[in-house]
Amino acid sequence: MAKFDSKIGFLFDSLYHLQELQKEELNQKINPDILESVVESYLRHVVKELGGLCPKMAPFIQNGIPDRLVLLPHGRSAFFELKRPGKKPTPLQEIKHKQLRDLGYFVWVADSKLSVLEGLLKFIEHEINK
Repeated sequence: MAKFDSKIGFLFDSLYHLQELQKEELNQKINPDILESVVESYLRHVVKELGGLCPKMAPFIQNGIPDRLVLLPHGRSAFFELKRPGKKPTPLQEIKHKQLRDLGYFVWVADSKLSVLEGLLKFIEHEINK
């Protein structure tokens, strides 16, 4: 990815890049046997392409906290919970997600590569509309 001159330019360039990846991923069939680690690896890969970091959250600090923190340039941050296809967050995770959303953070649950892209697109749109 290119270097960005402005905060808003970064967001729109990121949006375009994610839409292009989404077009590619739409042509793929979702594998119901995919492991959570594959979804997690894809999130890390895409965030790195956007120039960001994607550290793993330490579950031993607090149970129910999302798996990954997404940190994008210009101080943009979000939380991503990663699951196998069709799996849902536990009740404790739902409570933690609500607490984070109530604090103004963007929280997304992804269970496929496509849902990773959908979440990142929603996150970028959320940041544009702030």
